[in-house]
Amino acid sequence: MDVSMLHAGWVNKKLKNKKSIADEIRLMKAFCKARNVYGAESYIKGFSGYVCEILAVYYGSFLGILKSSVKWKEGQLIDVERHFRNKNVFIEVNLSKLQSPLIVIDPVQRERNAAAALSPEKFNLFRDSAERFLKSPSCSFFIKKEIGLEDARNKAKAGRNALVLEVSAMRKKKDVAGAKLLKAFEHIKKSLEENGFKIFECGWEWKKKALFWFILENKPPKARIIKGPPLKFKKHAAVFRKAHRDIFIKRERLYAREARRFSNPRKLISSLAKESYLGEKVKDIRIIS
Repeated sequence: MDVSMLHAGWVNKKLKNKKSIADEIRLMKAFCKARNVYGAESYIKGFSGYVCEILAVYYGSFLGILKSSVKWKEGQLIDVERHFRNKNVFIEVNLSKLQSPLIVIDPVQRERNAAAALSPEKFNLFRDSAERFLKSPSCSFFIKKEIGLEDARNKAKAGRNALVLEVSAMRKKKDVAGAKLLKAFEHIKKSLEENGFKIFECGWEWKKKALFWFILENKPPKARIIKGPPLKFKKHAAVFRKAHRDIFIKRERLYAREARRFSNPRKLISSLAKESYLGEKVKDIRIIS
């Protein structure tokens, strides 16, 4: 059942009682958009517009939200209408709906967590941005920084190894296409790390085409280190010794050195682009830097 009209009705009622809340809501939404934590879509996993509105009403102001957010712990509960006053929400509500780091009880649907889509990454990013803003307030926090090819090239000029990919999304509904892009980004990130490339920064954005960017170490090691079992586990240690040639011991644990299959991240990307997994997630991948 679509209850968006009920949501709008609740917010409008609060705005009538305190019109200044409208400006606080605008500030909150602008801040979240600029920090890339706005939107409950599956490929964003951030703060929905409705959650921004609830938080503004609950804390009374944009600054009130920020000051409180730096003290939030995972599992923080916000119940603006006090539906669960003197009750344990973790007993009253299905636990599957309470897995997000921030739990915001829907004012018009007490059994619903309005922030269920929020990921730990976006939760922590918001708190980090709030802390930095409170330490040094600036209008720049409300301006979305577009990461593009020029930005990556500037980082490359500054001595950083910038890998930038232009990715074409599948022709699907936006939420579905976005979710596939996110999975593709996470797969590439994981593959880079598993192949020994140290990532200093990374991110992605999506307009007509998506842009994946990774700032890597300039000279990755020629060999990768594989962690083995402790020496005391003799059977496992014997299997590990048979599987690897260049073995060494550190702090009573076996390790192995292996030549890296890919010493160039771009060659790794070219190989990944031929795999069926990425072929099912995105239409095309092109290395542009």
